This record gives sequence, C-alpha cells and structure tokens, in this order.
Amino acid sequence: LTQSSHDIVKVEGVLSGTLAYVLGAVAGGKMTLSAAVAKAKELGYTEPDPRQDLNGMDVARKAVILARLSKLKGIELKDM
Repeated sequence: LTQSSHDIVKVEGVLSGTLAYVLGAVAGGKMTLSAAVAKAKELGYTEPDPRQDLNGMDVARKAVILARLSKLKGIELKDM
C-alpha cells in the first residue's frame, strides 16, 4: 500500500495472541492470571518464558514496525 497512491488510515489487529488469550481467560473471573498463563503455555501460545509475552515489549516492537511501514516518522521503541 505504501508504494501505491493509497494512504494507510488505520491498522487493526491482535499483536499478541498470548495476551489476547490470557485477557480473555481472566475476564469476568473465569480463570486466575496464573492459571491462564499456565494454560496458554500448555497450549503452546507463549514463548518458552511467558514473561517475554506478558511484559509488553513484543507488542511495542510490533507497533514500531507497523508504524514505520506506514511511513510514520519519529517512532522509536523508547517512546512506546
């Protein structure tokens, strides 16, 4: 899209399947956070160390990549 005459207006998506699963599992008290993370790990949704998924850094990196691909200027990981 960026090489065409079209402008990117909005980007939507799930940037972390792990966070989506865990937040859905704990919503409304269905599961504890610990149980949801353990289940996500058992299902193979997480990195070997789930803290890598849960600290938000992976989502921040993906957001920076998407911003740069969208031709936004001045977006740095340290600003996330």
